[in-house]
Amino acid sequence: AFPVNRRRPDRGAIKKAFTHLEKGNVVGIFPEGTRNKTGMLLSPFAGAAYLALRTQVPVCPVALIGTQRIFYHGFFGKFQARIGPVIQFEPEKKQDLELAAQQMMEKIQELLDFQSN
Repeated sequence: AFPVNRRRPDRGAIKKAFTHLEKGNVVGIFPEGTRNKTGMLLSPFAGAAYLALRTQVPVCPVALIGTQRIFYHGFFGKFQARIGPVIQFEPEKKQDLELAAQQMMEKIQELLDFQSN
């Protein structure tokens, strides 16, 4: 984990993420730029899409369910992590960041919809 300035593009955080990805490490990113406490998806920022398109690493969408109950009376509550199939963006396709970010969010929404059925 490393801090990210969410008020503006954080070049230092982007460089650190690139370094981790080049080493084969996993980088977890909240595409919305924050942890969302409402349970509804927010509009994504372009950071996760930028890293995925630039580095060509696969993206593994994850939906965290029940996180609003994580701290219950001072104890760690239960939550569920739903992990979806990997998304690999095509290197020869020139996708814009907004489209790639939206595709990531659609996959996360599918995971959320699946849990409610």
